[in-house]
Amino acid sequence: MDAGTTIVPKLLTRTGQTAMSRYDAEPMKKAMVAPFEIACAVTRLDGDRLRIDTTLRYGEPLATPASPRVITHDGEPARIEVQSRDGARTFAVSFAPKLLAAQVPTPDDARKPSATETAGQGQRAL
Repeated sequence: MDAGTTIVPKLLTRTGQTAMSRYDAEPMKKAMVAPFEIACAVTRLDGDRLRIDTTLRYGEPLATPASPRVITHDGEPARIEVQSRDGARTFAVSFAPKLLAAQVPTPDDARKPSATETAGQGQRAL
């Protein structure tokens, strides 16, 4: 990516699951010369601390220059910087992690019986 190019994705995921975002060079020719991909997995630690494991991939074909990890507090910004293997590019990624109180449904939730379906279970006819 050219110096000063900024991409601002917002990813929503459950803790322990990986969220991935990929940016292809074709639609962003002025900003990028090759595809770029970032994957993040957030793990809840003790207190309000969060561990963010990242995997950065860049190039054609995609190669992994680094897989940095950062530990921060819920709501506290964090930043990582990684240089490409050839040293020609620096990737800077800023995080603003925030735990949400809402439950995000999973595909498994769709298969669970509703409360009305389970209300009659366990009763026997005499």
